[in-house]
Amino acid sequence: MSENKSHIDRKFWTDTFGNYLSLGVQATVGVVLNFIIVAKMGAAALGVFNQIYAAFVIAGQLVVWGLHDSVQKHAAEFVEHPEEKHALTIAAVFLVVFIGLCGAVILGFLSGPLGAWVHSSEVGKGLFLVAPGLFFFVINKVLMGILNGKRRMIAFAAGQSVRAIGVLTVILYIVWNRQPSHFFGLGFTLAEIFLLLFLKDTF
Repeated sequence: MSENKSHIDRKFWTDTFGNYLSLGVQATVGVVLNFIIVAKMGAAALGVFNQIYAAFVIAGQLVVWGLHDSVQKHAAEFVEHPEEKHALTIAAVFLVVFIGLCGAVILGFLSGPLGAWVHSSEVGKGLFLVAPGLFFFVINKVLMGILNGKRRMIAFAAGQSVRAIGVLTVILYIVWNRQPSHFFGLGFTLAEIFLLLFLKDTF
């Protein structure tokens, strides 16, 4: 009993530290990105970046429609039942692939009108580039929910950091090479691809 409690305590503190560290990475990346973009490309480019980011996050939450929360709950419920857990994972991934594809296509078609609505062709072009990322985002959202439900919090925290560092790396490349600001959309799309490659090795 004492050894089991000690193991649980170690896992709790390790998981807690890992998630706070990941939160620190995400916060730092956010500050660094804003500073670098406005310093190297100006306030207008920062506005494009933030509008693309906001649209991407809102669209992602709408498209996934709480499926990640349901998967997280059931993954925790069936953590001791491998067959049920495997069936749940397969069903969730198939479903989210379909809705993610639909969401990506819709965002791609709406990118132009949305850009016109905010009076920015750069935002419209950026949303077109970020649309494929929406497909990968909802898949990753569900996979991260499964990790959370299985209480694999270190892998969960690492995934959050991979996403943030992926965005930072691509945006830095864009800024360094003085690419147009609508290419910021690629930052989110490529970061989700990087995250999916990381997550596929965690299952």
